[in-house]
Amino acid sequence: MLVYLFFAHDLYIKFFLSDADGQPIAYEKKLPPETKEIGGGLGSLSYLERGLYSLNGSAFLRSDPDNTHFEKWIILHSETKTYFFSVITSSRQIKVHLSREFIQPGSYRIGILFKGRQDKTEYYRITNKMLIRTPNYLLLEPVEK
Repeated sequence: MLVYLFFAHDLYIKFFLSDADGQPIAYEKKLPPETKEIGGGLGSLSYLERGLYSLNGSAFLRSDPDNTHFEKWIILHSETKTYFFSVITSSRQIKVHLSREFIQPGSYRIGILFKGRQDKTEYYRITNKMLIRTPNYLLLEPVEK
Protein backbone atom coordinates (compact mmCIF):
# COMPACT_ATOMS: atom_id res chain seq x y z
CA MET A 1 0.00 0.00 0.00
CA LEU A 2 2.81 2.43 0.78
CA VAL A 3 4.38 1.79 -2.60
CA TYR A 4 1.06 2.66 -4.26
CA LEU A 5 0.75 5.89 -2.25
CA PHE A 6 4.23 7.03 -3.23
CA PHE A 7 4.12 6.13 -6.93
CA ALA A 8 0.47 6.21 -8.07
CA HIS A 9 0.47 9.87 -9.12
CA ASP A 10 3.76 9.56 -11.04
CA LEU A 11 2.59 6.39 -12.80
CA TYR A 12 -0.69 8.03 -13.77
CA ILE A 13 1.15 10.99 -15.31
CA LYS A 14 3.67 8.78 -17.10
CA PHE A 15 1.27 6.20 -18.57
CA PHE A 16 -2.23 7.65 -18.71
CA LEU A 17 -1.87 11.30 -19.72
CA SER A 18 -1.72 11.80 -23.46
CA ASP A 19 -0.48 14.66 -25.59
CA ALA A 20 -4.14 15.66 -26.19
CA ASP A 21 -4.67 16.34 -22.47
CA GLY A 22 -4.61 20.03 -21.78
CA GLN A 23 -5.94 20.97 -25.20
CA PRO A 24 -8.66 23.65 -25.35
CA ILE A 25 -12.08 22.71 -26.68
CA ALA A 26 -14.12 24.50 -29.32
CA TYR A 27 -16.90 26.65 -27.90
CA GLU A 28 -18.68 28.90 -30.36
CA LYS A 29 -21.18 30.70 -28.13
CA LYS A 30 -20.67 34.15 -26.64
CA LEU A 31 -19.95 34.28 -22.90
CA PRO A 32 -22.90 35.34 -20.72
CA PRO A 33 -22.69 38.42 -18.48
CA GLU A 34 -20.73 37.97 -15.27
CA THR A 35 -22.71 36.83 -12.22
CA LYS A 36 -22.07 36.61 -8.48
CA GLU A 37 -23.83 33.19 -8.33
CA ILE A 38 -20.50 31.32 -8.57
CA GLY A 39 -18.45 30.92 -5.41
CA GLY A 40 -15.02 29.42 -4.79
CA GLY A 41 -11.63 30.23 -6.19
CA LEU A 42 -8.48 28.91 -7.80
CA GLY A 43 -5.80 27.58 -5.53
CA SER A 44 -2.74 26.27 -7.32
CA LEU A 45 -1.05 25.57 -10.62
CA SER A 46 1.36 22.65 -10.67
CA TYR A 47 3.62 21.25 -13.36
CA LEU A 48 2.97 17.61 -14.32
CA GLU A 49 5.35 16.90 -17.24
CA ARG A 50 5.81 17.44 -21.00
CA GLY A 51 4.52 21.03 -20.78
CA LEU A 52 1.32 19.91 -19.04
CA TYR A 53 0.03 21.73 -15.94
CA SER A 54 -2.80 21.10 -13.49
CA LEU A 55 -4.92 24.05 -12.33
CA ASN A 56 -6.82 23.29 -9.10
CA GLY A 57 -9.42 25.03 -7.00
CA SER A 58 -13.09 25.01 -6.13
CA ALA A 59 -16.22 26.37 -7.78
CA PHE A 60 -19.89 26.05 -6.90
CA LEU A 61 -23.19 27.64 -7.72
CA ARG A 62 -24.73 29.22 -4.65
CA SER A 63 -28.22 28.16 -5.82
CA ASP A 64 -27.19 24.51 -6.48
CA PRO A 65 -24.42 23.54 -4.04
CA ASP A 66 -24.11 19.91 -5.22
CA ASN A 67 -23.31 21.14 -8.78
CA THR A 68 -24.35 17.88 -10.41
CA HIS A 69 -26.65 19.57 -12.92
CA PHE A 70 -23.90 21.61 -14.59
CA GLU A 71 -20.94 21.18 -16.92
CA LYS A 72 -17.98 23.41 -16.00
CA TRP A 73 -15.26 25.11 -18.00
CA ILE A 74 -12.26 27.25 -17.22
CA ILE A 75 -11.97 30.19 -19.59
CA LEU A 76 -8.67 31.93 -20.38
CA HIS A 77 -9.35 35.33 -21.90
CA SER A 78 -6.99 38.00 -23.25
CA GLU A 79 -7.64 40.95 -25.53
CA THR A 80 -6.98 38.77 -28.59
CA LYS A 81 -7.63 35.15 -27.57
CA THR A 82 -10.16 33.10 -25.59
CA TYR A 83 -9.58 29.45 -24.64
CA PHE A 84 -12.10 27.00 -23.14
CA PHE A 85 -10.90 24.02 -21.10
CA SER A 86 -13.05 21.18 -19.75
CA VAL A 87 -13.04 20.80 -16.00
CA ILE A 88 -12.29 17.47 -14.36
CA THR A 89 -14.42 17.77 -11.26
CA SER A 90 -16.16 16.26 -8.32
CA SER A 91 -18.94 18.44 -6.96
CA ARG A 92 -17.13 21.57 -5.71
CA GLN A 93 -13.53 20.68 -6.55
CA ILE A 94 -12.21 21.59 -9.99
CA LYS A 95 -9.13 20.43 -11.81
CA VAL A 96 -8.10 21.40 -15.33
CA HIS A 97 -5.18 20.20 -17.38
CA LEU A 98 -3.55 22.98 -19.40
CA SER A 99 -0.91 22.34 -22.04
CA ARG A 100 1.58 25.14 -22.60
CA GLU A 101 1.77 24.04 -26.25
CA PHE A 102 -1.81 25.15 -27.00
CA ILE A 103 -1.69 28.58 -25.33
CA GLN A 104 -0.07 31.56 -27.02
CA PRO A 105 2.30 33.68 -24.88
CA GLY A 106 0.53 36.45 -23.01
CA SER A 107 -1.58 37.27 -19.94
CA TYR A 108 -5.03 35.73 -19.54
CA ARG A 109 -7.80 36.50 -17.07
CA ILE A 110 -9.29 33.27 -15.76
CA GLY A 111 -13.05 32.75 -15.70
CA ILE A 112 -15.35 29.91 -14.69
CA LEU A 113 -18.36 28.93 -16.80
CA PHE A 114 -21.25 26.74 -15.59
CA LYS A 115 -23.70 25.42 -18.17
CA GLY A 116 -26.87 23.52 -17.21
CA ARG A 117 -27.01 19.96 -18.52
CA GLN A 118 -30.80 20.07 -18.94
CA ASP A 119 -31.88 23.68 -19.44
CA LYS A 120 -28.57 25.07 -20.85
CA THR A 121 -28.64 27.96 -18.35
CA GLU A 122 -25.19 29.59 -18.22
CA TYR A 123 -23.37 31.34 -15.37
CA TYR A 124 -19.99 33.03 -15.73
CA ARG A 125 -17.60 34.62 -13.27
CA ILE A 126 -14.16 36.14 -13.70
CA THR A 127 -11.79 35.06 -10.92
CA ASN A 128 -9.16 37.14 -9.17
CA LYS A 129 -6.37 35.14 -10.84
CA MET A 130 -4.43 35.54 -14.06
CA LEU A 131 -2.51 32.95 -16.07
CA ILE A 132 0.72 34.19 -17.61
CA ARG A 133 2.14 32.18 -20.49
CA THR A 134 5.85 32.85 -20.95
CA PRO A 135 7.93 31.11 -23.63
CA ASN A 136 8.86 28.39 -21.11
CA TYR A 137 6.30 28.37 -18.30
CA LEU A 138 2.74 28.90 -17.16
CA LEU A 139 2.39 31.06 -14.03
CA LEU A 140 -0.64 31.70 -11.85
CA GLU A 141 -0.72 35.25 -10.46
CA PRO A 142 -3.24 37.38 -8.54
CA VAL A 143 -4.87 40.16 -10.54
CA GLU A 144 -3.52 43.58 -9.67
CA LYS A 145 -6.31 46.02 -8.85
